[in-house]
Amino acid sequence: LIRAVLNTMVYEKGGNFTAHRKTVTVYPYTAFAGIKDVFQWGYTQMDQKVNIPVVAVDTDGSPVAGHKLRVRVYLNREHWWYDYDDHDRRDFRRMKTTYLIHEKIIESGDEPVNFIFDVEDQGRHDIEVTNLSSSHETGLFVYASRWGRMAGAEEEERNTLAIASDRNFYNIGDRAT
Repeated sequence: LIRAVLNTMVYEKGGNFTAHRKTVTVYPYTAFAGIKDVFQWGYTQMDQKVNIPVVAVDTDGSPVAGHKLRVRVYLNREHWWYDYDDHDRRDFRRMKTTYLIHEKIIESGDEPVNFIFDVEDQGRHDIEVTNLSSSHETGLFVYASRWGRMAGAEEEERNTLAIASDRNFYNIGDRAT
């Protein structure tokens, strides 16, 4: 989706001119690929299966059935926050330490279709969806570890440690019981 501003100016023989400005929307694709980010803060736990909705939509944003969606998952185990910037996101798939670990073709429906992501590896993942009918691509990044947050609806209530004390205030050297 591109918003273009067209500025036109027509000069008359006598020196006067007429100017006109128009904003138009250009759709470079006939259909788009979509993916729902179900990961809180871009992190997830390993050893779980995560349902990720993917969809093909038309230029109005309505789901389109029958399009082939290719889902690819790339992994980089050596990519960490201290060597991460926007440039790395663009080059992520071409890095020497990035590997394609999963590829699947899904047919789009009238509603989003779930891609089941089996989180087995620790590291930064790039989940990429391509609408093979129009060549539009989209994707998201997620970091998986044993300590990451569980994804969206799969997140269970966290256990909390209840702490109580025998009084409201303590001085230095007092013991809490």
